[in-house]
Amino acid sequence: SLYAGCFGEGVFKSINNGATWTPANVGIATEAVVNLLKTPSYIFAGTVGNGLFKSNNNGATWTDANGGALNSSYIKAMVYQDGRLMVEADNLIFHSYDNGNTWDLDTEAPPQYYQIWSFYQKGDTILATSFFNVFRSVNGGITWSEPTTLDHTIVNFDRVGNTLYGGTAQGLYTSTNWGESWTFINPSNFREGATSFIIGGNNFLIGREEIGIT
Repeated sequence: SLYAGCFGEGVFKSINNGATWTPANVGIATEAVVNLLKTPSYIFAGTVGNGLFKSNNNGATWTDANGGALNSSYIKAMVYQDGRLMVEADNLIFHSYDNGNTWDLDTEAPPQYYQIWSFYQKGDTILATSFFNVFRSVNGGITWSEPTTLDHTIVNFDRVGNTLYGGTAQGLYTSTNWGESWTFINPSNFREGATSFIIGGNNFLIGREEIGIT
């Protein structure tokens, strides 16, 4: 199944690779859903201004996952690693070990007070991007490096094998050491501007607001 978050309409679901879509939004039908995350037990939906919701029945119904802490938050990014759910909520980093029933604030984490736009997780390594800064954790987000400052803003991460890619409005960054260092690639015939990036098969896809996908 494919899931899509919609602005003011919750979540829609497709079981035929996007040919048709049906609402999967009981409990969040009027929410602006800006990101989604699949964990072993739940799908989580982050919203603008109303925090986090979760579904344990493939999107048929949704319940509050704010734990009394995130109810009015804008959830910009989420990541899950080995039972630890972490979210960026209003420039603060929170984590939960019980699927959003309760939350703790990561007061000592270097990414705290930054706008984290995207996380990426592989094993114990987690990357976080905030404008020109990239943070790196090698223990599931418990402790973090100081930021690596780049010349361009990474909007999202993906990988092929052990090579990481970071999509930017100007081109791509690559890393072969899980984010310790980065090399910039400026592709030919690249139309600048990016709000999202993902790799699908042999295709590198860059999404642009109001323009489309390259």
